[in-house]
Amino acid sequence: SLLPRRRFRRKCIGYLLLLVLAFCVVWLLLVSPPAPTWQVTSLQPLTATAGQETFSRFTPDNNAVVYLSQPDNTEGGSELWLTSTDRLQQRLLYKTDSRIDFFSWLPSEQAESRPRLLLAARTDDKVQFFSLTLSADYQLLAYQDHLAIPNGRINSPFYTDGTSVFYLAAEHNTQKLYRANLSSGQIDLLLTASQQFSPYRIAPSPVQSAITLLGFDARQRSQLKQLSVSSGEISDIATLDANWYFIDYQPSFAGYLLSDGKSLFTLDTQQKLQKLPFENYAFLHYPTLAPNGKALSYTHATA
Repeated sequence: SLLPRRRFRRKCIGYLLLLVLAFCVVWLLLVSPPAPTWQVTSLQPLTATAGQETFSRFTPDNNAVVYLSQPDNTEGGSELWLTSTDRLQQRLLYKTDSRIDFFSWLPSEQAESRPRLLLAARTDDKVQFFSLTLSADYQLLAYQDHLAIPNGRINSPFYTDGTSVFYLAAEHNTQKLYRANLSSGQIDLLLTASQQFSPYRIAPSPVQSAITLLGFDARQRSQLKQLSVSSGEISDIATLDANWYFIDYQPSFAGYLLSDGKSLFTLDTQQKLQKLPFENYAFLHYPTLAPNGKALSYTHATA
């Protein structure tokens, strides 16, 4: 009869509407060195599921993307997935009942060392930092707890130098930047937001022992600043505009990748801001560059 067919079609349409976040890769080519021009040459979806795909990072070998998914059939749980950039492999790396918002690759001490991921899992009363050790082909080998942050919530991607983790947390509606030692668990307050500057994102810095801060100034403009971890001195990098921005730093590019949600920008070491010939009005989330600087990934809404 027509009724079961109509119900089936409605069910399929409803399922498609649940594809809230799609995962895409943009391949970028660098031409005409030494003044490179970024060109978007290919846009391909890596995956689209009923879960909410929220955050991603390329593997150190550039051949795959690891991303977070919050399945629609669980409450508060998270899944960590890996998909190869050629879309021939896809598998679940890790699953937990806690909420994972962000993760980061731990720096490799030796060329032959195994890749390790540092993750932050959120529960009702704490945030737990833990690491996953993976094999050369990214199979899960080991789990290790590092430290817990009581009564906290990390609301921005964190950065780790291998010894410590640097993170932003909101306390009583005030942003604070902390450094936590992964071995001892010691937590140090590095910066508290003020009317003059309130950070909302952090990223690595091209300067050793420094962190890049992205936040609003007194005129509600996004500003890039550099914080020296040793001295606490803050220096200006660039002033943008009144938009919120996502930020990523990639050493191979020697600059920053920025996004206001629909457009992509690069900022080099000479503070030259360049807009890439690409726009996405579905609001792209957390764009990140591959280690070789030739690809980027992001999530965006498609429902």
